[in-house]
Amino acid sequence: MEPAHFEAAMIGDVNKFPFCDTEREDLSEIFNKKNSEGDTALHLSVRAQKLNAVRVLINLSKQNPNTSTDDTLLTMKNEDGNTALHEALFAVHLSKKNVDNILVDIACYLVLNGPNVSCHKNNAGKSPLCVAIESGNKDILEYILNALPEGNELLQRLEGKSPVHVAIEHRKLDMLRVIKEQKEELLLLLDEEGNTPLHIAAYTGYLKGIRYLLEIKSIWSFERNNNGFYPLHLSCENGHVQVTKALFRKWPDPAELLCNKGQSILHVAAKSGKDNVVRFILKEKGTDKLVNKLDKNGNTPFHLAALHGHSMVMTTLLFDKRSKADIVNCQGLTAYGICKSHILTTMQDQQIDVNDKNLRASGNIKNNSAVFDLEEF
Repeated sequence: MEPAHFEAAMIGDVNKFPFCDTEREDLSEIFNKKNSEGDTALHLSVRAQKLNAVRVLINLSKQNPNTSTDDTLLTMKNEDGNTALHEALFAVHLSKKNVDNILVDIACYLVLNGPNVSCHKNNAGKSPLCVAIESGNKDILEYILNALPEGNELLQRLEGKSPVHVAIEHRKLDMLRVIKEQKEELLLLLDEEGNTPLHIAAYTGYLKGIRYLLEIKSIWSFERNNNGFYPLHLSCENGHVQVTKALFRKWPDPAELLCNKGQSILHVAAKSGKDNVVRFILKEKGTDKLVNKLDKNGNTPFHLAALHGHSMVMTTLLFDKRSKADIVNCQGLTAYGICKSHILTTMQDQQIDVNDKNLRASGNIKNNSAVFDLEEF
């Protein structure tokens, strides 16, 4: 980009070169040239909050015969993959509560002239629609949603992260409500792992989001992601007791909740070391069948807690009268044998003499040791 163009974009004086020089046949110097960070003149004018310059640039771009409908000034991205609309919404986000009206006007003007750009993702996988949600500005979000097409056409155009998932991750219930009212079809979007909005809310422990989503579509409680996890699996795996309680009430028989590895909600809680969730599950009615249930590798929750070295969970399970520590898994190991192997491995790592008489008194060291690939469990 020429220095004169850089300065003009930053100053935003539409009465000076190159804005006033519209008689030239080739205006590509204004529209297509970028600086070292990949910014066009439009990017710079947006960042400088020069609405008049933004308007002129877009109008001139429409008159440029060298610009295709698929590659316009509005769709051009910088090194971060951001369009000018991304930059406008980032500025709104950074302004937080003290949003300058000029920023809102610029964002809305860009949407008006290129509504589909709201669906284009940047290098971080976020569309301007997602950035608008993060900003928390309901007016801009409503403006964008009203400008977008309806139904499947919208779902096909939207790139990157689901805006619904972004609203849940940032715990913005008000933005979630706007999406529900304006473009309910966005609730149907899954992420690359097959997670529904309820999966995301369960994973993040967003209780208000859980309650709202269950009001919209309670059937989400019974949907699995690509790993066969129900939302309840994810809340248990991440230690969210209150969310686990809310979702647990939706299931008549928790023993039916199994992922692709045949693991129950108690398995995943024990495996991830979430003792608070383990204690909750053990106290609930109808969970007797979970205590010693075997997954596809023959592991009980006790086995998994031992395999992953979660001593608190192991203690909780050990003191539960229903728990059986002598069950053998598919590798021929009891939970006790696994614990013993972990202890010996730790001692060896710390260069402790494994021939110590106290260890030898506990049994045959060689026969009670094993090597584990935890990814299998």
